[in-house]
Amino acid sequence: MTGRNLRTALLALATAALATVASGSGQSIESFVAVSDAAAQSVAGTTELRVGDRLVALFDVELDAAVIRAGSSVSVVARKKHAGDVVFDVALADGHVVKGVPQIRLRNAFRAG
Repeated sequence: MTGRNLRTALLALATAALATVASGSGQSIESFVAVSDAAAQSVAGTTELRVGDRLVALFDVELDAAVIRAGSSVSVVARKKHAGDVVFDVALADGHVVKGVPQIRLRNAFRAG
């Protein structure tokens, strides 16, 4: 695992930990570890996100005004560069397209599925 992938995996782990704490639910440590493992595998096992990829939410994620529940999926419909950063447009299940989602946000909150 390269240094960049390791940083991304650690960021995904921290994001999952914060989501678990913020949810206030009585989730067990086992469920947290499962989400953390899925996040780390998602980062380690993928290369670049591509148009047409289907992504599954690891936990509840807010994109634009929509909340994508854990286990729900979105589709990558466009890849762009904005101010030097790679951003993606993603289509939700209802057809709404959320534009300009940063790549790091997708990598931390979703896994390829």
